[in-house]
Amino acid sequence: MEGAVEVVPGRTMGLLAAQQAFVEADERFVAFIGGVGSGKTVAGAIKALRYVMEYPGAVGVVGAPNKTVLRDVTERTLRTLLPKEFGIKERKSDGVIEFPNGSEIWFRSMDDFEHRRGLYFF
Repeated sequence: MEGAVEVVPGRTMGLLAAQQAFVEADERFVAFIGGVGSGKTVAGAIKALRYVMEYPGAVGVVGAPNKTVLRDVTERTLRTLLPKEFGIKERKSDGVIEFPNGSEIWFRSMDDFEHRRGLYFF
C-alpha cells in the first residue's frame, strides 16, 4: 500500500497509487479502469462515501452490472467501510443508505440501464 486516505471521518485506509489518484481526483467525471483485483470496487466505494459526507443532502447512485454483483460485492464492500457507530439508517427494501447529514446512497442494478436513464442526480 502506498498512501492512506480518509474514508469517513475518523477512519483511514491504505490505498494503491492508482486507487488514491482516483479517490482524490477533483474532476467532475473520472474513471478507474483496471483488471480483476485492481481495487476498483473499494476505490469507488470510498469515493462515493467521501462525496456524500462532503455534500450534505446529496443523493448518490452506486451501481453494478446485475443484482447479484450489486448485493454480494458492491454493496457489501461499501458497508464494510462504514464503522458500525457511524449512525446510518438503512432502507433495505429501497436499497438506500441514509447518512446523518441527510445524504443518501442508492444501490441500483444497471442490468436494465434504459430504465435508469431518466434519473437525474445533479
